Amino acid sequence: MSINAKTARFELVTLDGKEALFHEDRVDPATVPEGMFRYEIRSGDYGVPVLLRRDVDTGFGGSILINEQLDVTDPEPYIEGGLAFTGQKCSLVKYMRDNPAQTTGMTKEEAVAKAEIGWWKEATAGEIVDFQLYEPMLCMPFDKFHEAVEEVLGRLVFTHEFAEVDKLRIEHEKIQQEQGVTGSGMTMGGLS
Repeated sequence: MSINAKTARFELVTLDGKEALFHEDRVDPATVPEGMFRYEIRSGDYGVPVLLRRDVDTGFGGSILINEQLDVTDPEPYIEGGLAFTGQKCSLVKYMRDNPAQTTGMTKEEAVAKAEIGWWKEATAGEIVDFQLYEPMLCMPFDKFHEAVEEVLGRLVFTHEFAEVDKLRIEHEKIQQEQGVTGSGMTMGGLS
């Protein structure tokens, strides 16, 4: 089973002294927004986390999301400074809001290229919102994005509300939690 990074509740951890998010399940890479990086932990004896990789085939011990790219090219990238669990629950939106320096999203050129392929034309309103609401660069016509947000939130959304996108994200997350959405419905997010 893999989870949707944008709707899941994570545990806040420190990984080698850096704040990150942990989940015991696999995170669907398609739901990881640009500017965030997904890694998997391989556990050793007695479930102790020992290796960090992009993907783990055996001994899966959980997923890590962090706002910086880590070097896992070493044949044995051990978790040197340790993995410390804080016991605090945290959403991806809150993490990105609290750690904005590294979460810049797409470049203008990437956003234009994505818009030019018309990715939103075959997407559901939920898929559009799952991606575009969390991506700072607009990658589609605004009127289509606006319609999708209204459909997903189930209410009229005034244009000025997009100036405070964090409030829309929180409302979106609350609706998904109330509906029990934990799986991935999104297919066009950034693969990290």
